[in-house]
Amino acid sequence: MPKLAGVNKDRLINTYEKIIDRQKDEIRDLKKRLTDLEKKHDKAILLLSESLRLLVKKR
Repeated sequence: MPKLAGVNKDRLINTYEKIIDRQKDEIRDLKKRLTDLEKKHDKAILLLSESLRLLVKKR
C-alpha cells in the first residue's frame, strides 16, 4: 500500500469518503428541513390572508 508522509493513503481516502458521506447526509437533512419550513411558511401565509379577508369582510 502506498504511503503518503507516513500515512496509509487508502485509509486517508476512506476517512475523507466517510466525511463526505456525512456531509451529504447533513445537506439532505437540511434540504428536508428547509422544505418543511417552506411548507409551514406557505400555510401561515394562507391562514393570515384568510384571517385578513374575514376581518375586512366583517367591516
